[in-house]
Amino acid sequence: GTNFNASVAGIGTKTLWYIYTNGSGCTDSISKTIVVNAFPTLSLAALSTNANPANTLSLLPGWTTTISATMSTGPNATYVWQYQRLGTTFTTTIPNTTNNYLVNVDKLGEYTVVGTSDLGCTSLAAKITVKDSASTKLIIYPSPNDGRFSVAYYNPGGALVKQGITIYSSLGKKVYNDVYTISQPWKNISIDLRNHGAGIYYVVIRDANGKKITTGEVMVR
Repeated sequence: GTNFNASVAGIGTKTLWYIYTNGSGCTDSISKTIVVNAFPTLSLAALSTNANPANTLSLLPGWTTTISATMSTGPNATYVWQYQRLGTTFTTTIPNTTNNYLVNVDKLGEYTVVGTSDLGCTSLAAKITVKDSASTKLIIYPSPNDGRFSVAYYNPGGALVKQGITIYSSLGKKVYNDVYTISQPWKNISIDLRNHGAGIYYVVIRDANGKKITTGEVMVR
């Protein structure tokens, strides 16, 4: 017929001939050289920046991992990233066209990446999932700090719950109190105590009914 699937020719530089014969038996032909490229493949890998490189896909607050996409066609490629948060079915497109993406506990979920080579060939989608690490510890970081730090306490299963945070000075004065709605395994709560001076502060985590769950301490310099 008049159509040809280039993949039949195999990878490499090929010469195609088209030969036509009309109803009177007259024949003509034309040739063209084409280049058939290999179908691009995309692979994903994760590189952790935390103290335990083995947990590249399971994070705690303060830990990060970098997802890297590699195209078989080389570095000259563009990428489309999509993200589905843990426990949901809603997918969003990430405004990132590079081959790297940094993930922390606020971005846990499944990542889907499609690459397009410099020749315009698009790969199949590759997927990778970054999950939470379970911990019974109240995580406060960094400590010591300048009064700005993060607090996080594990929420098994990422259910929709309320948690309260109350912070006291070493003299027992209440310097911070708030209630947060959490719908993920870990949620970083940003605290700013720069107006309260240096010292040791005690952090209390409470459930939705105000019952104490756990405590910790942090040093402000």
